[in-house]
Amino acid sequence: MYKNIIFDLYGTIIDLETDENLVELWQKLSFLYQLYGALYSPETLKKEYHMKVCELLDENPGNSIYPDVDIRDVFSHLFIYKSIKPNDQMIEAVQSNFRDLSSLKLLLYPKALETLGILSKRRRGLYILSNGQRIFSIMELQRLNIFDYFKGLHFSSDYKISKPDPGIFIKMLMSEQLDPKETVFIGNDMINDISGAIGVNLDTIYIHTNHSPPIDKNCKFKPTYSIMDGDFSKILEYI
Repeated sequence: MYKNIIFDLYGTIIDLETDENLVELWQKLSFLYQLYGALYSPETLKKEYHMKVCELLDENPGNSIYPDVDIRDVFSHLFIYKSIKPNDQMIEAVQSNFRDLSSLKLLLYPKALETLGILSKRRRGLYILSNGQRIFSIMELQRLNIFDYFKGLHFSSDYKISKPDPGIFIKMLMSEQLDPKETVFIGNDMINDISGAIGVNLDTIYIHTNHSPPIDKNCKFKPTYSIMDGDFSKILEYI
């Protein structure tokens, strides 16, 4: 019996679709920056944003072949580049608007809420390890009313490392003092989630969803359990 359950987030618990190329996104974001005194056209703001993301990825402070950035550093840079010193309220306003304007869909997968409730009643330790931005994910976990189910939340933006790098799994396990023998990882991506978790000796549950990449038939990584119809509640059969 597993005492601890680590979930991937997007594509596993949350069905999210975003489009960061929407014209309206950059129009409204540039207007917001202008209100704070940072003058950008939508086109220039988008260009500078992507240039800074690439620059930070190239710096790779986590020393990983799967680097990530903390998007707050990008939003902050966009102010500083225009000689504006941002405060926390300004960064929060930008990040909230950015995510809201770029989001096309934000839903829990069917039976996810009920299943998390059952696992919580069974006194399992529930955790998140996600390739994503903490500032976005916290907001979305709260909006979907599942934030309080989790004992620990860990994101690639925290470590500047992304799954499947074993380093992010190791850091998370050490931070929460979890015993791999008592822990299972659940995710929808055979490479990022399953191969990464197997690399640190975790049992795994693969759940195939609408956001799962195609499975390579020659893939050498085999999950401990598989749910191929996307039925979230079926994880209860293995835990």
